Amino acid sequence: MNGLLNGAIILNALSKTGLDLPSRSVYVCIVKAILIALVVLVLAGVAYFVFGKNLYKNNSSTTLSNQNLNTSSVFIQGFSFNPGSITIKVGDSVTWVNKDGTAHSVTADDGSFNTGAIEAGASKSVTFSKAGTYSYYCSIHPYMKGVVVVTP
Repeated sequence: MNGLLNGAIILNALSKTGLDLPSRSVYVCIVKAILIALVVLVLAGVAYFVFGKNLYKNNSSTTLSNQNLNTSSVFIQGFSFNPGSITIKVGDSVTWVNKDGTAHSVTADDGSFNTGAIEAGASKSVTFSKAGTYSYYCSIHPYMKGVVVVTP
């Protein structure tokens, strides 16, 4: 309110100079436009924090399967895979969710899968069609290791 009062005082002082000033309705329209823009920005900020950052990210899958409905998650956080070992059934998927602030990858020791870089906040999935034990590591940080055990 104090800012509006100061603006009114300035307008009053300028009008006494004899300069040709726009009408008051022009200033009212400008103030309304600024207020509407502020409301839109506030609502966008609220939506961002309520619905989360991942709402605006493209979470893609490395391999998709029409028959697969079972997905297990491995979280990448603190430069480690958690859990470090996971057991699933043939046809199931594992989704790696990167909760670190840097990119990671999931690369099978035997070369059977490679997610490529998983950016911070993103996730990628792999569907396993054969039973076996799949050791994997992060090709960006090779000391990060994990295991997927696939049972029949």
